[in-house]
Amino acid sequence: MANQQAQLCELLMQRGDGNRYQLQGCVTERRKVWPLNLAVDDTAAYVTAVLRQELAQRQLTLLGQIVVGSGASSGWQVLAEVRSAPLEQLLATMLQESDNLYADNLLKTLGHVVAGSGSFAQGARALRQILAEQGIVLAPARLEDGSGLSRDNLLSAQQLAAVLRYLARHPQLASYRELPVAGQSGTLQYRRSLVKAPLRGAVQAKSGSLNGSRNLAGFITAASGKRYLFVLLLSGLTQEGLPEEEQNLSAQLTQFERQLLERLYREG
Repeated sequence: MANQQAQLCELLMQRGDGNRYQLQGCVTERRKVWPLNLAVDDTAAYVTAVLRQELAQRQLTLLGQIVVGSGASSGWQVLAEVRSAPLEQLLATMLQESDNLYADNLLKTLGHVVAGSGSFAQGARALRQILAEQGIVLAPARLEDGSGLSRDNLLSAQQLAAVLRYLARHPQLASYRELPVAGQSGTLQYRRSLVKAPLRGAVQAKSGSLNGSRNLAGFITAASGKRYLFVLLLSGLTQEGLPEEEQNLSAQLTQFERQLLERLYREG
């Protein structure tokens, strides 16, 4: 019983004001170490803290208060302005490096542009509307963020395939051109299932994984020269256990993915 309770150990996180996070719970001794990345929840507090730090490092004394908000219409003088890279470049970074922060913020920006509110909810609503105009209805799918990190996201293989099919009909789009290539670029450059011939260079796709799931979706150019769309979603995977058990599961998944795509390559 004690061993079972140890395996069910939970680690919980609560977010507070001013980008403060509280962790509580426990982890088992054999639990695999995972990197923990925390998003900036309160951007106003973050920018204020960074600005105060920069002023202090330059020995500048702040006599007033830092006011967060637009001063464009209040007669304030603009001292500095920072613009992001072009959208095409941001999409390339997001897809090649699987940058979750870029993905989340691009969805929020879409919500701001379409509905005037930079939130996940408005961004997801705008995305649904745009796709619906192209004949792609994401129902009853659930979109909770832009990165896919939320376990509340629900999307079927058929729905994801519909989006990829649209991209294939519009190869000029950055979202299509910048997908990583097996063995050559981005997150697929060193993916074990794809680094060797004949899949190296033949697969252009986006990977995605959470603890318990492993996904790959995109396009493969078969030996015949024909180009096929594929969606591979694996879930319900158990990776907790002894190191040798985890390595064995990873090797099995890699072998399954490689054999499936190699068959498609040969017979397509």
